[in-house]
Amino acid sequence: MKRRLVTRLSKRLNPQTRGFLRDSTKLGAGSAIVVAGYATQIALITHILGFEEYGVFVIVVSTVDLVARLFDFQVGQMTTAYAADSLKTNARRTIGIAQFSYLVDLGAGVIGFLVVVAIAPVAAEQLLDGESWWLFVLYGLIMLVTTTETTSITLLQLSGRFGGILRLTGIRETMRLAFVLFALIAFDSIASVIIGLVVMEAVMAVLWTIAANTAVRAETGGFSLTRRCLAETQGMRREMTRMVLHTNVISYIKVLAAQAPTLLVGAMRTPAEAGLFKIGTSVAAVVGKPADPAWAAVLPRLAKLRVAGRTTEMRALIRQASLGAFLLMSAMGLVAVVFRDPLLRIVGGSAALAAGTVLTLSVLARIVNGTLFWNSPLLYALKRASTASRVVVGASLIFVPVLVVFVDRWGANGAAGALLVWNVVVNAGLTIAAVRAMRLVPSLPLPPSPDSA
Repeated sequence: MKRRLVTRLSKRLNPQTRGFLRDSTKLGAGSAIVVAGYATQIALITHILGFEEYGVFVIVVSTVDLVARLFDFQVGQMTTAYAADSLKTNARRTIGIAQFSYLVDLGAGVIGFLVVVAIAPVAAEQLLDGESWWLFVLYGLIMLVTTTETTSITLLQLSGRFGGILRLTGIRETMRLAFVLFALIAFDSIASVIIGLVVMEAVMAVLWTIAANTAVRAETGGFSLTRRCLAETQGMRREMTRMVLHTNVISYIKVLAAQAPTLLVGAMRTPAEAGLFKIGTSVAAVVGKPADPAWAAVLPRLAKLRVAGRTTEMRALIRQASLGAFLLMSAMGLVAVVFRDPLLRIVGGSAALAAGTVLTLSVLARIVNGTLFWNSPLLYALKRASTASRVVVGASLIFVPVLVVFVDRWGANGAAGALLVWNVVVNAGLTIAAVRAMRLVPSLPLPPSPDSA
């Protein structure tokens, strides 16, 4: 009976929705593995080194992410939007776009690392004991070795290699736990954990690049990523660079929204309260995790539909995916709120029970963000990154003062409340802009695309 129900439901879905669900399910499995890996990492650090040491680790990670992302350009959206135009028609241009993406990522990553090195002493003086500046530099190496990962994963997604992404994600998280556990048992320090993570990410960078090259060769009839094709992008570089700058603004502001509350709570309150905030939001992140694979799976699909002029299928996909996302994430959110105490105790021990309100508010924010996961990918697919950046910048003007006031008054709970306000405002703006932009796309009289598109 269940099989007949699933079959009947599947037939009611648009073919693009079925393909999207297939891709996002594979990526979702990978996200679940990542969540389990990070949760286990948190549990290992808090239980072996203690809550205070975990708070130090959180401050180091948050600081490096916040500063480095300003220079660590997110080129995946640009690569998807432009390579979708030429993937099946111009192999040399596709390779050139990929090479341009790798170069931008690598150059920006090196500059970002140098900035982390420069600000490390100041960050240590303001946020830690002043003598642990080298922890910031050490963790900055992770950002450096992962600079090309974004382009490699983007090429795998654009080529439809979602199963390969799942396999490599499983390898990465297995390595993460093995390296972290060994570091904690053998050396019993935060520094050893960070070194283990650096080595793990360096190995994964090589594996991601090999997989991306294999996928691109299959899609382009044997063209390797090492073939000299960068000149093919000469007339497009200014436009692509402009999109990269806009997406980087969006990425940085979102990182600011995610990491600044932790740093502000640590600065205005204590590292321990910053750790409470991070644990509460980390547990709530499980609810929002389905949005991550959905976001990654829908962008290349929307880009290909835009190239084909199939706006009717785009609208059907968005309607059906939004409803499904709301139902799924609301159910997961309800479970997380009802069982928040045992979940927090498992992750951070009995002291983490004080993060119950943080978890609840964070769950609400995740539901809002997850239900409307498609709004920014749609703008990127339509090459409207500038519109998205204006919306996000405008929302940040509201977020910053709200965050300061809320943290000053309510500490970690106030930070979580400010994040909820941020998610509501930014998603409202992005959704309105995306719907308006889609109305301007001409619909071409082409036959329905295959389910495997």
